[in-house]
Parts: sequence; structure tokens; C-alpha cells
Amino acid sequence: MKNGEEIANEIHIEMDENIANKENISKDTIKNTLTDFSGWKKDLKKIFSIIAILLMASFIIGGIIMWSNTHVLGFRINLGFSRVKFDSYSHIGPDFNFKFPTNFVVDNDEQKKYGDSYLGGFRLKGDARTGCDVRSNPVGINFQKTDKEIHDAVVGDLSKHIKDFNEIGSKRKMIGGENAYFVDFSFTDPLGNTTKVSQAITSHEKNSFVLVCGTSEAQYHFFEADFNDFFKSFRWAK
Repeated sequence: MKNGEEIANEIHIEMDENIANKENISKDTIKNTLTDFSGWKKDLKKIFSIIAILLMASFIIGGIIMWSNTHVLGFRINLGFSRVKFDSYSHIGPDFNFKFPTNFVVDNDEQKKYGDSYLGGFRLKGDARTGCDVRSNPVGINFQKTDKEIHDAVVGDLSKHIKDFNEIGSKRKMIGGENAYFVDFSFTDPLGNTTKVSQAITSHEKNSFVLVCGTSEAQYHFFEADFNDFFKSFRWAK
């Protein structure tokens, strides 16, 4: 009968053999993995395929983003998905057109309240103070100048003629294929309310124009997407 010491020695021997076998298996596995060129090729193909798919997806997404900066998509993603219906407006002499959501109506200023510079626009049903319009502009912009020079000239002129003028942001962009300078600002209207405005000054065929969207500051964010769609959809007729 084996004593305790002999049994312990046998257990140690078996453990050593198991460890040695595992080490040999691990070494063989690593060796086989490193020398399995067909397996490497398959893995590389998978990796390159994944990279190609990701690159293609990024190009597609980037293209959609670039296209959406100057085009109206007809839907919006904002804590969900919503489809937007648009009407179109066209003006002759000068020839231009744009789109606006159907919760607004065309405003041709039949009563001539807006002056001779008014060309056309749209307003919210039941609220003439919310909407966008296009006007002729006696003072144009020399887009050969620097952004700072343009900014100082535009903001300086607005601040002289608008009560409590407060610049929110400004930048050079394209609108309808032409250079434009955008200024976002707020001011106090004759009734003492704070109004927020997005304004774009542009030129076409040597004539200058201003495109304006605005509403009360308190509800501006409700209509900001509508105003952006107006600017993006604006086109000069060819």
C-alpha cells in the first residue's frame, strides 16, 4: 500500500506533466497560427473588407451632409423622424424661387406695407411677424474684401440703424450659387419685444439683395429649421 509521500509525489508528477503538455500545446498553437498563411490571408481580407465598408459609409454620409447643406431634404431628424411638406414660391424680375413649409403662407404684401424694396416672402398663418422675405438692397458687399472688413461694414451699418442691436453670429456662405454674408442678431421692436433675425446679404447680376427671416426671440428655436430650409432652397432662375 502506497504511503502519503508516494501519493504526493505521483500527484506532483502528474501536475508537472499536465503543465508541460499545456505549454507544448500553447507553443504548437502559436506556431501553427504564425505559420498558417492561408488563415492570415482570410483575416486580412476580412479586415480590408471592414475598412472598405467603413470608408464607403463615411463617404456616403459625408456626401449626404454636404448635399443637405444646400438642399431641402423633406424630412428632419429631431428626437425622432418627421416628414416636412413644402410649397414653392417663384418671382419674376428678378427671377428667383424658394421653398417653405406648408404651415406658412405666401406674403406678397398686397397692402404695400413693407415698402418698394420688398419682393416676396412667406409668413406664419396667423402671425405676420414670423417668416422670411426677399428684398432689394441699395448697398451691396464687395466680397473681394476680407471677412473682417465685411463684418465690420455690415455690423457697423446694422448697429447704427437698429435699436438695441445685438450680434449673435456672422459668417460668409453661399446662397443660390452666389456669395453671401450671414448675420444673426436680435433687437427691440417698436412694441418693446425682443426679435431674433437671420439675415443674408448677397448679389446677383450686379444687383444686391437681402434675405431676412425672423420671429420673437422666445420662439425662434421652433422655426429655426424652417428658416434654414428657406435659405438652403433659395435659387436664382437660370
